[in-house]
Amino acid sequence: MQVAETNCIFSACPLGEHSSPSQFAVAEFNMNEYKNILIINTGALGDNLLATPLIKSVHTSCPEASITLVTSKFGREILKTNPFIKDFLIVDYKSSSFKEKIELCKKIKNIKPDLVLNLSEKIWCYLWAFAAEAKIRVGFTPGLSQPIKSLLIAPLINRKVKFSNIRSVGARGACPERSRRARAHEKIHEAERFCLLLEKIGIKYEAKSLDIYFPEENNGYKGSEKFKDSIVIHLNQKWIKNGWDAQDFAGMVKGVLQNFKKSRIIISYGELEKNWADGIIKTIGAAIGDSQAPPIEPYFIKDIMEFARSLKTARLLLSPDTGIVHLADAVGVPVVDVFEEEFFEHNSQRWRPLQTRHVLIKRKPKKEEKQKEGKSDWEKKIYTAPHL
Repeated sequence: MQVAETNCIFSACPLGEHSSPSQFAVAEFNMNEYKNILIINTGALGDNLLATPLIKSVHTSCPEASITLVTSKFGREILKTNPFIKDFLIVDYKSSSFKEKIELCKKIKNIKPDLVLNLSEKIWCYLWAFAAEAKIRVGFTPGLSQPIKSLLIAPLINRKVKFSNIRSVGARGACPERSRRARAHEKIHEAERFCLLLEKIGIKYEAKSLDIYFPEENNGYKGSEKFKDSIVIHLNQKWIKNGWDAQDFAGMVKGVLQNFKKSRIIISYGELEKNWADGIIKTIGAAIGDSQAPPIEPYFIKDIMEFARSLKTARLLLSPDTGIVHLADAVGVPVVDVFEEEFFEHNSQRWRPLQTRHVLIKRKPKKEEKQKEGKSDWEKKIYTAPHL
């Protein structure tokens, strides 16, 4: 295990050459003209949390505008209390039929937006942006890194932000031609990348924090006590895809207990992990076998907002790079964020926690470690991160 980043506090990525305030052509745009604004972001939990700086910036510049968000059911669940969003159009991008996608085109057209901000780079999202018939349609284009795609989407958006998604270094080493195009973009955090769209319409922004709104906070609510001072380990399918098994998880929990002896351990999981989570949790309990150790407490995430309320009072979250990491970031909980070795530099810069204290972990896939070492070594290499 290598701890790639050990500084305990990270601020937002610097705006740099992409967004100097002097570059905003504010005079070209009259913000009062935007009465209906459509934002397209069909990603899941993390993508929608990462879009909250953009949403807040849009509302700040166009406070009278009505904002509609095209998103997934996960996006609506986490943003349903966001005061800046008036309405949602829900779509399951992967499972929705052709007919359902066409129906969404009609719904979008009926909104009659003046402005469309397309955060997604899926082809149907560009088509939905075009279907809006808005005067200004802003989106990303990969430019010469993906020339065919760039040509296809060219007529669908009329304000383009060139942003290469080609990683400069991969499993087969560097690709010099693509590296030159991609290197400048690799240090930009995803929340800032979304906000680059705003430069095309003269909206100033600050991608410094992710936002989640609990209405009860207006009455002094501080968060649920359910996870108070606990260590939350989030089970996700990414662990399994990397070849992890129950013994690997047991070693990880042992390592956590060695460093946080008196902390409760909460193991959270969602619907997609439900079928295998129980078996892993039982194996962990049996492997620890220490009557002095605190019990391992499973937590099935039924309601993401209720989970967020509980997570708010936790001591630490340990998770692979998933939407739950960005949820912890939004509620201010320190994070140990585990990334795969391949494309680590690219992925950890773009999807690391934006504001909360965190440690980034670079690890080889477990199946590769087992071939080389014959066993899991989490117990030896668990995090020494006392600043968390």
